[in-house]
Amino acid sequence: MRILLLTAAFFVITICVAQVTPPYSTSFEGAEGTLNDNFPDGWIWEDLNTEPFSNQSWQIIKNTASVTNARTDSTAAHMFSHSSETNNDWLYTPGVQLQGGVSYNISFWYSVASVFASTERLSLKVGYAPIALAMTENLWSDISIDNQAYQQAIATYAPVNDETVYFAFHYFSEELQFILLLDDVNITFDGASINERQVGNWSIWPADGHLTIASDRPVNGQHLAVIDASGRSILDLRLTQERSTVPIHSLAAGVYIATVRDAGGVLRSRRFVVGG
Repeated sequence: MRILLLTAAFFVITICVAQVTPPYSTSFEGAEGTLNDNFPDGWIWEDLNTEPFSNQSWQIIKNTASVTNARTDSTAAHMFSHSSETNNDWLYTPGVQLQGGVSYNISFWYSVASVFASTERLSLKVGYAPIALAMTENLWSDISIDNQAYQQAIATYAPVNDETVYFAFHYFSEELQFILLLDDVNITFDGASINERQVGNWSIWPADGHLTIASDRPVNGQHLAVIDASGRSILDLRLTQERSTVPIHSLAAGVYIATVRDAGGVLRSRRFVVGG
């Protein structure tokens, strides 16, 4: 999907419904050519600068015989600074399906181009649609990027309820800078900082190789979901009685999150350990 701001002051939008589930990662490999917008499936860009400028939008870039642009392999995303306006350019991930009550890490690597010194600005935001107006929450920002070696940033996002969101890289450097590089984007489950949540009288506890889920109220459409430390879905089932027991003795040793939810969101989430 592309979003282009035209001089006639209207948008041309091609709808894209690509969605992903953590763990998700991309290093922008597989793109054909260079200096174009052949991003991985679901990635889109939005250029909100009003003065046209050649190659002034988010694009992919390859390594050359003399310059290494990518952190890994041969491809990275990059922004080339506008010559007469403060930059206002957005790069959006696919829609990311997240589970309420769970914390997620969004990590990425960034640098300036090594062939010319510049000071760049970049932020990471989150919202419910891949447009700038929907990006209402800032997760990370750096307004003085001048490192020519790649540097990692990690931001955390913890939705209260199940939701699908888009993460946005906002390039807002001053005019007459040079090139910002972005590579190796990862979205993973953060098992160390799980937000345990309690709504109502739901209980979840592991014992003797089983996970027990109980409520003192009638069950009405609730679901139990279990994910592992990478965010991979292990179990998702509909609860049919006030007390249910699920075997977990066959799970590999590690950290897991069990969540009870209904149409209104998360009712109870709990972190538990198998084999620890």
